[in-house]
Amino acid sequence: MVGACVAPAIINAHAPPSQTDGRGTFSIATWNIQSGRNNGLESSSQVMVSMGVDIGFLQETKLTQGIYTRRFDEYNVFATKVTSVRQGGVALFWRESELFEVMEMQTFGSNVMCFQIVTESDRFFIVGSYIPPSSVAELEEVRKAVRECPKECTPWFIGDLNVDLESPPEDERGMDIAEQVDAMDVVCMSRQFCQRRRRCSQGRWTWRIRRQGRWISSHPDYFLCPSTDRCKFKKVSLRTPRHYTPYHRAIVAQVFAGSLRRLKRYQRRRTC
Repeated sequence: MVGACVAPAIINAHAPPSQTDGRGTFSIATWNIQSGRNNGLESSSQVMVSMGVDIGFLQETKLTQGIYTRRFDEYNVFATKVTSVRQGGVALFWRESELFEVMEMQTFGSNVMCFQIVTESDRFFIVGSYIPPSSVAELEEVRKAVRECPKECTPWFIGDLNVDLESPPEDERGMDIAEQVDAMDVVCMSRQFCQRRRRCSQGRWTWRIRRQGRWISSHPDYFLCPSTDRCKFKKVSLRTPRHYTPYHRAIVAQVFAGSLRRLKRYQRRRTC
């Protein structure tokens, strides 16, 4: 049996630089919003603003015909087009910052996307995916996205995989997803950090629903990175948005950005 760790997170992008190393931080989130239709995308963006998220990857946006808001509040938005309003679709949102630059966005079908984040000292290659409960076709799109990873980068893998990697089901789908995670040599970053314990949201679940008077929970959402990248994170946390009642919690990662001066030098070299 192939085992793996998993999870995603969200954090304040405007936190002051670390007093010990002088580096600033920015935050990346992954969150299944269930639907981006009927102002769902705009409402989710408002939640992300309240949580201080700089870059976010949303799943199950269900946006058809490429009709969506390209710019909302502080965020730029880039989304895939789905053929059905019932399932699927992903979107990337980000706001402009002096600490990082988002670039090279590519889509692979309607449920897989990759993009790069460039800071002063690092280039992060991120593959985001939504894998429906009864499908594995997206795994081939994930493999295509991973092949686009530059040699100097190692891919991160985030999104809703619809499988609990701590105890994947013994069927072909569960094994295929777990094997893909192992092949990328990534681990669950939320497992690398202590999580705040609150009465209403105890445990490391990222999805739950109440049925017949009891809560049923699982961990299908992940923020997966190579274990060697642990030092690049200040914190990864599971967050339940206030005044919002989704089935999924968001995973928010606070990442060290490095020196602003060096990033500006890099940007000048790219434009020369």
